[in-house]
Amino acid sequence: MLENDTKKELAFVYEGVFTFDIRGNDRIVIKAIEQHLKNYKKVALYGAGQLLKYFLRYSPGFMDGIEVIIDDKEALWGTVIHGKKVISLKELPSDIEAVFVCIHQTSLVEKLINNLQKSAKNVKIETLKSLYDFDLAGLSPKALRKRVEDVYPDFHIPVGKSVRFCIHKAFSNDGSDEDARLASLLADILNDKVMYVVGNQEFKSYLQSLESKLLDIFAGDEKNTVLILETEFLRIQMLLEQYPDAVTLDILENENWRSLPQKVWQVYDQNVIYPVAIPSISFEQNLDFLLLDLPARYMAMAPNGLGYVHNLLSTLDIKSQTADFDIIFYHRFHTKRIMDGMERLYTKQGYETKEDPWDMESADEWENPEFIEYFRDEIEEIIQKLIEANPKIVGISLHHTNQLMANKILSRVKALKPEIMVLAGGYDCANHTLAKNVLAEGCYDYVFIGEADMTMPDVVKNILNGKTPKNLAGVISRYDDQDFVWTPAPLLLNLDEIDFPKYQWYGVDIYRNYNGYQLMPIAASRGCRWSKCTFCAECFSWRNNSATYMADQFEWLYNEGCDLFHFNESDLNGDPAALGNICKEVIKRDLQIRLVGQLRIHPESTLEYFQLLKAGGFVHLRFGVDGWSKNTLRLQKKGYPKKTVTQNLRDAHAAGIRVTTNMVIGVPGETDDDIEESIAFVIENKAHIDMMENINTLMLAAGSAYYEAPEHYGIRFRGDKEKIYTQYPRMIPADLWYSENPYIDHHIRLERYQKVCDAIFDAGVQFGDYAKWAAKRHMDQLKIDHSED
Repeated sequence: MLENDTKKELAFVYEGVFTFDIRGNDRIVIKAIEQHLKNYKKVALYGAGQLLKYFLRYSPGFMDGIEVIIDDKEALWGTVIHGKKVISLKELPSDIEAVFVCIHQTSLVEKLINNLQKSAKNVKIETLKSLYDFDLAGLSPKALRKRVEDVYPDFHIPVGKSVRFCIHKAFSNDGSDEDARLASLLADILNDKVMYVVGNQEFKSYLQSLESKLLDIFAGDEKNTVLILETEFLRIQMLLEQYPDAVTLDILENENWRSLPQKVWQVYDQNVIYPVAIPSISFEQNLDFLLLDLPARYMAMAPNGLGYVHNLLSTLDIKSQTADFDIIFYHRFHTKRIMDGMERLYTKQGYETKEDPWDMESADEWENPEFIEYFRDEIEEIIQKLIEANPKIVGISLHHTNQLMANKILSRVKALKPEIMVLAGGYDCANHTLAKNVLAEGCYDYVFIGEADMTMPDVVKNILNGKTPKNLAGVISRYDDQDFVWTPAPLLLNLDEIDFPKYQWYGVDIYRNYNGYQLMPIAASRGCRWSKCTFCAECFSWRNNSATYMADQFEWLYNEGCDLFHFNESDLNGDPAALGNICKEVIKRDLQIRLVGQLRIHPESTLEYFQLLKAGGFVHLRFGVDGWSKNTLRLQKKGYPKKTVTQNLRDAHAAGIRVTTNMVIGVPGETDDDIEESIAFVIENKAHIDMMENINTLMLAAGSAYYEAPEHYGIRFRGDKEKIYTQYPRMIPADLWYSENPYIDHHIRLERYQKVCDAIFDAGVQFGDYAKWAAKRHMDQLKIDHSED
């Protein structure tokens, strides 16, 4: 998120002020802030978190001119930090002249400024942005831009971009004159001081071959000052953890930046969040339970499902650890791409990765062994450290895109440590069919089908007590008797019994994209109250949380800096009144949050209802209309007429909420007339539709009515049904099935898809990025089909 500053052309990003490695300009900036605040007689700090700790680490005298510290966390009230008492905002002394908002996260700064403006109207508010005009590189993007453009007159930095020194781009490693000049410059800066060199020894020899003075300079031992000879940002950071006082090649910028070649200056988007502190790949010893997640989830969304399991484990008297390697891999990948100035990353075998493999459009990458090889070093590190830690139980969440990597890791671990019990759950274990295929992989001992709240605690306790449970409701295992008939487990009825996710293992702030975008998943219910849509695989018993529980969750996350939430569930308005009560509670608490979710078309959703949702924070609603003709609504068992569709879309849009919709094409029984009617109905409602978010041809997915009883819907297969179902447990490929009365196969579905897309697009209906990507993929397949005819 950015704050626009038209006067200065560039946008200011709080997250970009400090590098948090105290090299370069961080120390100068801290001292400058300290000096600036001495212009006031009495100053308070607002925020006792990471930034204040960083200030005090390198400038203990920073607190000399500070009267008190304000913080919103009640647990800190009354405590003392460097001799200064921590108080609530309500206790702010009346004689305080200025408050410095000691926060570097944009969303939190905005919240704290709002708090101050309400409670302390006469106090001067200082932030990192209010110090924007200090002529310091690292604090002012404008100053750094000016510095670089002065030295390189032909180097233009576009508006909205900034520039940074990039060690990795400095050296070409080709024996060039430029590299020789940099090696000579390094020798001059070090000025014959003997250094103990750690890092890339080949790079050390290369520099010495270019500049003979470095032979003596690099001849030091561990008694001498440490010099880190690495150019990749992540490698440097790892060595700095081991040698915190080491010198890096950043000294080339700090000491003589005017002599550097232009290529060392990397232009980048100002809203990138790097560098950030990335957790290490590590495991505690003597663990009873290791809860594990692997990439990839959609974007950098927080794993709220993992959070619920983490909280469930915390109620047991066991030693457990949660390790989310998805977010670690994500930030390692993008740190390397952005901080080292690489437009594309490659595997050692030369395979070119996508710019962002975590995008929804790149989901197929995670099933590609060539791409998985990019993470070979991380995979090997996880395997070795997991074997060394030797936990009694490993639990993993499986969600399709991580199965290849999970199987690769856990099969190796089980081969070397067969005594480690491996438990699986998650979206890939949502029903019995999928769970059987997970168990068949051979590296899982127990697979929990659907929700595990009522089953996992007893299984874990029994395993830790040396038992081998079997023949359990809601679970299948490799220990079950041959004649065991699986039955579903009882469901947790009161969802408020389990605490909401707080992401204690790494903290909330790390769950954001490389560009600072943070969309926190939230769930107010489980299952689907309607549970009749024929194409849907998420037809489970519906239960919901109370409005108080949900508001408590919003408030907690809001205080952690989150303000944009996505309801991650199947039937958000299964009880329209319950959703309305959540909004009322949000309004009552004055939480300035933004909400996004998907609703069913519902007769109780009136204009007044949508106005309530708008007041409660909803900015975007996606409607699963899916069927856009009278007949397809009936075939899909949607349960409402076309007039209700129009009324819902119209009233939501009139309430000021962004309205997006979905469509499913090619269901059994659909006719050409249905396609024409669907096109006309979409166009008729285009004034109320901000975007068509997704258009899909029907997918025969495990768990749906079409998948479970295909014969009932006139679905036939090109080949033996049982063999096809065995080979494709998640979804039947589109070219292997068709429906009769009327005849619809893959080719017809694609042609109808193209006809719908062309017609509504030409009529001015906007398509979202995912809909555009899906349309291109469908059209490419249609071209292939035509070429093969």
